Amino acid sequence: MTDRSRALQIKDRVRKRTGYRFPGRISSVFRILDENGDPTGPMRVVVQCTAPDVKNCLHIFAPEQLELVDEV
Repeated sequence: MTDRSRALQIKDRVRKRTGYRFPGRISSVFRILDENGDPTGPMRVVVQCTAPDVKNCLHIFAPEQLELVDEV
C-alpha cells in the first residue's frame, strides 16, 4: 500500500476497497455538476481496469471506495 493521506491523481494505481477489487489506474478525477451545471458536487474518480478479463473497462467510483496500491 502507498500513502492514503494524499489526494487521488490521474495515473495512480488503485483498487476498490471492498467487494470486487477492480484493479486499475485513474484516468480522470472530477466533480459532479450541480443543478446550475457548475462542478461543485462530490468528487468522482474514473478507473481504467487492468484485470486481464476486463482490461480497459472504465468505472466511476467515489474516492472513499478506492485505495492506492503499489502494483495492480
